[in-house]
Amino acid sequence: MADSSELNEEFDQELDQLLPDSISLEDPPEEPRSDSADSPTTWQQRVSNWHPSHGVTAERQLELANREIDRYCEALDLPKSVKQMAEQTFKQYTATTDEFLIELVVAGIVYSSAKLNEYPITPEDIVRTSNEMVTRKILLRTSKEIVSELGLDPTAFFDASMYVGRFCEELNLVPAVGPRAKQILDYCNEAEITSGKSPTGLAAAAIYNACREQDYDITQSEISDVAEVSELTIRNRYQEQREVVNEIERPEDDVTKVVEWAIDRIKLQPEVRSEIRFVLDFVDESKELVHESEEIDDEPDEKPLRWGMAIVMVGARRADYDLNYSTLKALSGVKTDDIRSNVSLLQAVTPPS
Repeated sequence: MADSSELNEEFDQELDQLLPDSISLEDPPEEPRSDSADSPTTWQQRVSNWHPSHGVTAERQLELANREIDRYCEALDLPKSVKQMAEQTFKQYTATTDEFLIELVVAGIVYSSAKLNEYPITPEDIVRTSNEMVTRKILLRTSKEIVSELGLDPTAFFDASMYVGRFCEELNLVPAVGPRAKQILDYCNEAEITSGKSPTGLAAAAIYNACREQDYDITQSEISDVAEVSELTIRNRYQEQREVVNEIERPEDDVTKVVEWAIDRIKLQPEVRSEIRFVLDFVDESKELVHESEEIDDEPDEKPLRWGMAIVMVGARRADYDLNYSTLKALSGVKTDDIRSNVSLLQAVTPPS
């Protein structure tokens, strides 16, 4: 395991990819706000009623900090472990630093404490609770300074899997989606494609991937609203993750194994599985179908995937199950038109249900 200095160096590198090189209290928020249409409010004006540490006794600092910590914990329903760590971390940080804004430091400490306790909080949660007095960029920069100064373990800040359970619950998804999304994230971590990318964006894309695989009807927009990341981010991460998953899980060069793999991945009901296996048995026994299949210009290593996806689709239709072509494309990487062409041929020769 890497030592603390290596972890903090990694933390610096990761966060620097997400943030500008320099951020100060004079930087404006991402979306400028105004108190009225006629009088824009600057960042400095908005924090003018905050408490600088200079000239404030340690006792008063602690009183103000604990009040803010209590407010965040109550508003965000944070567990006692987060509250206790935040209070202790504030004492440790203020013992090493002279000049700071108490409310800003508390925001960073609450966020850091939640992450270190593996509580799935997002920067946007803190921003909203602060009434947007803290911006996302400044919050992350402050958190970075706190973690680096105290030598805390920064790896929790990049664990996308901690968000999966929360997002799945808010989206009211079926239980099978969460574990599959976490498995996809594990694959991506092993493939080292997650560096410098938003954990919430990675989690959102993994959930979308898992839903697509299991033929669960959900849109990128719905996930975007819950995860508070853009649909473009979800699409980009989805494609990257899909390539990794297909590379790792690509079925062996055998139609039967392809079909069984697809049945398991989509989590189909027994009656649907039964019809799919009927079609599979028919394909195995039908010399006519084998002859016809030779007319399709397939690559040898792709033919089992195309036929496997077609068999699954035809079997699903026999069971009156409305399976989406996009699900089969996501699973196999085979183009929808290629699957359709095999489905047409297969339906022409398969006995009626």
